[in-house]
Amino acid sequence: MRCLSSMLLLFVLCLSGTVHAWWNTDWSYRKSIKLNTSGTGAATKEAIVPALIAVRLNTGNFGFLDAKPDGSDLRFVAGDDKTPLKFHIERFDATNELAVIWVQVPRVSGGSTGETFWMYYGNEKAAAGDDARGSFDTPQLLSLHLSDTAGSPRDATAYAHHASESSAKLGAAGVLAGAASFDGTQRIVIAPAPSLAAPADAGATMTAWVRSTEASANATVLAFGDAARAQLALMIVQGRPVARLSIAGRTVEAAAPTALSAGNWAHLAAVFGTGRLILVVDGNEAASTVASGIALAGPVVIGTGLRGEIDEVTLAAVARPLDAIRLAFSGQGAAASLLVYGDAEQDGSGAAGGHSYLGVLVDALTVDAWVVIVICGLMLVLAIWIMVTKTIYIARMDRDNRRFLAVFGKAGGDLNVMEGAQAEFSRSSLFRLYRIGMAEVKRRLELPPASARSGSVGAQIVAAPPDANAEFSPQTLGAIRSTVSGGLVRENHGLNAQMVMLTIAISGGPFLGLLGTVIGVMITFAAVAAAGDVNVNAIAPGIASALLATCAGLAVAIPALFGYNYLATRIKAINADMQVFVEELMSRIAERYSR
Repeated sequence: MRCLSSMLLLFVLCLSGTVHAWWNTDWSYRKSIKLNTSGTGAATKEAIVPALIAVRLNTGNFGFLDAKPDGSDLRFVAGDDKTPLKFHIERFDATNELAVIWVQVPRVSGGSTGETFWMYYGNEKAAAGDDARGSFDTPQLLSLHLSDTAGSPRDATAYAHHASESSAKLGAAGVLAGAASFDGTQRIVIAPAPSLAAPADAGATMTAWVRSTEASANATVLAFGDAARAQLALMIVQGRPVARLSIAGRTVEAAAPTALSAGNWAHLAAVFGTGRLILVVDGNEAASTVASGIALAGPVVIGTGLRGEIDEVTLAAVARPLDAIRLAFSGQGAAASLLVYGDAEQDGSGAAGGHSYLGVLVDALTVDAWVVIVICGLMLVLAIWIMVTKTIYIARMDRDNRRFLAVFGKAGGDLNVMEGAQAEFSRSSLFRLYRIGMAEVKRRLELPPASARSGSVGAQIVAAPPDANAEFSPQTLGAIRSTVSGGLVRENHGLNAQMVMLTIAISGGPFLGLLGTVIGVMITFAAVAAAGDVNVNAIAPGIASALLATCAGLAVAIPALFGYNYLATRIKAINADMQVFVEELMSRIAERYSR
């Protein structure tokens, strides 16, 4: 039995270690990223080994405040949570909260939704760990992200086939980050190099994202090789994408049956090898033709005759499988569905970091929204404090008022019956009005005779003892009423004290929240415009988080509205009781002391 218990304990400990494994405890956060190659994702059938995946981060799937401003603390680890993966950062913009990171995963299985790798972040002491040259396999001859903002486009691969000539305009909005724009006369040229070659038995694959502004464009998107000997080209002819292979003046081509949609991005690929030339448009084979193998070598020319933009140009000295091209299209486009981002986990415990839908919105909050929410939070705390204290104050006053009225009603004509009951009815507003009225009565009963008050200056004034049988004139009763009415006004001021703060919360809270929402939406759209990323995943969290400011304003106004109406009703009732009591008190005084 003890042996069985020990084995069970060992199993639980091992299971716990597996679930809560943490690659390196120097990193405070991690996030799982699942590859979806089923019908809802990239819809690939064959395994891709290895694969370069574009990880797109935005306010909807990543907390930029938890990472270093330049993203240098990012690390990617395989699903075993042990093997570091090669990656390189194309863009990391913490200000606009947008990033693109390319990660080389060892394998992507077809028709699967279970393969996972990890992204670690949150280490202030970490040095940059990206490795652009190590992120590509050997056949990859060229990879131009075209996210450069100055100079000539640079190749991210280890071959360093940087542009030798470039007249294209950099910094345009691209599919992932930046792109190069062309006006029909501009182009990018990469000079020939010994390493810029594809053997005849290997084949070649070229891909590019292109957006043409002309409906019937005629342009060469990408050409590789010597036009006089052998050249492989991706072209647009009368608006239709075409893959063309030219061999010593003889050409074969595969042309798509339909034209591209002007103004929209399209992913084009040409695959040459195994006796075929295949044109792939948006991940699907559009056309193919028979083509004999031949070696390719020479310059690479991009954008000849194009009016529009080009992004993510690649060239490989191998015929990539169609699933690999479909994987690239599904993982890079605006409607990318290849990656499924998990919740953030914190502090090496493996426990979820609370990034539910609300957590995603909180992560996406901008500084101005935080300011509005904090102000609304302070207003809510103040409003609740006023409502609680005022409710207690009114409840005690109402209770003592009822007790006082019960005793006062039994006293009949004896107005002095409660002269010594100050401690018993200390919270009663009616008792305080009673004391004011009786103090005025007593003061007038103790006044000296009129002859003494009208005597000469310096004459000795001797006060007469209170006259229980004294009678008051109408003017005296009016004066007493005025004094008691003044006490009533002061009691009303005390009852309504701080109620104005509730009206401010009711009317100001929603407007303050609306201001935060408007500013947040403006910032979100400005960031999207600056980044050129129109992915709904980048826009929606920012707008949704901006609406949290309005929610905060309503969260202040709604409780304050209910509390104000409740308190106002109670105050109105007490005020009515005080007015009735003043009339009753003055009636008794008049009955007792009037002529």
